Amino acid sequence: MKTGAVLQLGLLAAATLFASANPLTASAQPPTQVIPTFIAVSLTSFDPDARFLNPTFPVSLTLRHTATGSPTHYRFSRFSDFRDAKWLPYSPSPVAQIPASWFETFTPAVGAFNRRVVLHFQVRATNPKAGRPVSRTTNPLTRETTVKTEPQFLNSNTRSATILAGFAG
Repeated sequence: MKTGAVLQLGLLAAATLFASANPLTASAQPPTQVIPTFIAVSLTSFDPDARFLNPTFPVSLTLRHTATGSPTHYRFSRFSDFRDAKWLPYSPSPVAQIPASWFETFTPAVGAFNRRVVLHFQVRATNPKAGRPVSRTTNPLTRETTVKTEPQFLNSNTRSATILAGFAG
């Protein structure tokens, strides 16, 4: 082998070694950090029985719904912020008792139906990454470190449905 060929092989080997050790050189673009997205549960529909003629109160209502993922709890409320709701163990066909006080009178009536309540429904799942650190920040003045962790539960989106009640003479 001639000296020039040895020199070329040596330079080629050095360039290959440098490129493999330096990912910025190997791929002309800086590496990007891929943050995995994890959607544990999603509420795809909420379609309870919607009309009750001459009901007896409380109205027994099956909260028909479909969800993706593996829900572990559900809640329902007449308030969109769920301020009066408690999380309950998940059931694929939960039954709710809706008291008469939840139904408000509205006009104009729809046939014999003149009372309604809007129900809001949500499911959640236990987060398999619960408690794991997500980020760490340090206050430069106090040197206090704050660690944010994954939540214990992942909540789904919320779905709503209007339930009508009425009385025919």
